Amino acid sequence: MKTSLSEVVLRFPAPGFDLRDARLAVHLDGAMVFDGGFGTGFEHRVTACPGKHRIDVRLSMNSGVPRSRTWYFEVGVDERCSVGLEYSRMAACFNGTLAIRRTPLG
Repeated sequence: MKTSLSEVVLRFPAPGFDLRDARLAVHLDGAMVFDGGFGTGFEHRVTACPGKHRIDVRLSMNSGVPRSRTWYFEVGVDERCSVGLEYSRMAACFNGTLAIRRTPLG
C-alpha cells in the first residue's frame, strides 16, 4: 500500500528593509524551521502528511514587545504546497493571510 505524502515549502523572502535588532523564529507544527535575522529571509522544504498544519512566527526586537502570529492551512494528497509569509512594513506585523500556491507532486 502506498503512503501519500506531500511537500510543504515555507518561504519568507528577504523583505528589502532591515529591522537591525530583529530575530525571527518560525515553527511548523511545533518544529523549529528557522531562527535567525529578520532581514535574511529563508526557504524551508519538508515532507508532510496531508491534512491541517500550523505555522507560528515570533518576531523579537531588543526594543519593544515581540510580535507573534499563528496560521493554519491544509495540505492535499500528493501536492506541493508553497506557503509564503508576508510582513507589512506599514502595519508593522505579518499579514493575516498566507500566500499559498498548490501544485501536484510528480
